[in-house]
Amino acid sequence: MAIFNNLRRSERRSVSVVPKEVWRSLLGGGTASGMTVTADLAMKLSTAYACVSHLADSIAMLPLNLYQDASDDGRKNAEQARNNPLYHIVKHRPNRWQTSFEWRRMMAGHMLLRGNGYSRIISQQRGVDELIPMHPDRTIPFMGEDGDIYYHYQPLRGPALTLLREEVHHWRAFGGDLLAAPSPVQLHAETIGLSLAALEHGARVFKNGAISTGLLKHPKTLSDPAFNRLRASFEEKYVGLANHHKPLLLEEGMSFEKLSMSADEVQMLQTRVHQVSEVCSIWRMNPLLIGHGDKTSTWGTGVEQITIGHLTFTVSPLLRMIEQAMQRDLLSERDLNTGHYLRFTDNALLRVDMKTKAEYYKAAIGGNNGPGWMDRNEVRGLEDLNWREGLDEFVDPAAYKSQPKEGGA
Repeated sequence: MAIFNNLRRSERRSVSVVPKEVWRSLLGGGTASGMTVTADLAMKLSTAYACVSHLADSIAMLPLNLYQDASDDGRKNAEQARNNPLYHIVKHRPNRWQTSFEWRRMMAGHMLLRGNGYSRIISQQRGVDELIPMHPDRTIPFMGEDGDIYYHYQPLRGPALTLLREEVHHWRAFGGDLLAAPSPVQLHAETIGLSLAALEHGARVFKNGAISTGLLKHPKTLSDPAFNRLRASFEEKYVGLANHHKPLLLEEGMSFEKLSMSADEVQMLQTRVHQVSEVCSIWRMNPLLIGHGDKTSTWGTGVEQITIGHLTFTVSPLLRMIEQAMQRDLLSERDLNTGHYLRFTDNALLRVDMKTKAEYYKAAIGGNNGPGWMDRNEVRGLEDLNWREGLDEFVDPAAYKSQPKEGGA
């Protein structure tokens, strides 16, 4: 059977035709600010680096497990599928070089910066053996003549490869088409380009030190050689942070008139502050989470509220997308039919708000002297806990009423 499958895959590869314009430009695009923006250049911007690394680390740090729920009556009775080879691949070592944390962080970084994260699926008779990342700049999906999706991949060494859809694990960001998602950096090149321009402008202002701009006045007309010598000497001795606060030594009745920073220059420096929130919005990141912003927030002033908002609106959608992509690419039909699924443990980011969650669950099962709307097994299901006998009945609110103390009336 394995030999037959290999022959069939080779036949499909041989009939696929790689489009002539398969490679996209990797040089980035020009912007109105005059800056060229690429994913690598965007990471030199501290705000972009903080947003991407924060989200990638959040995805990588959360526990990820393969479960099997063999129940057929709607009751949650899932156990970790430790006997499935894929369990150790996603939880411990997806390939020979990386840990699960490193692999997920790299895949997330590729997706957040370039729109897509790719890994080549190395499989043998027992299923998935390794997941080897492929750089998105050297991986191009295309539609074959048979209507299926193929991937053109150029390794660092060796000839290019044509990979079948079932040989590639693919994470897609928002937007795009059936083949791939667009790069967030390229979609928002103007925003990032303006931030890079403001950064470069600020660096040049500080490079000039105290003498940002000024006028040297001479009572007579200087010859070209004298003018060039004076300018070179002045820049060498008085321009730059190293020459800050040095006294000016002028000759032949010369005088210096320092010009204050123009309104445009001041506005450009203020633009850097404004661009922090603009760049954060690309990845739906609260500026407070990367060390920017004031003491208040529209999400609330507490750490719990900020964490809940971040998890609900930013991290959770990414986790659900990744879970379903893994189930699509890595689980066989037999695994799916036998109740296997992959799940992140989101609660690892909500441990700071356990008291609020406990109060909510107490009310849900009828613990606040009122009727509840969930039984205890439903609550256990929300926490990825197994079904237990005797917990399907709704709780009588009277059971939570405090008993009179000994010796009381």
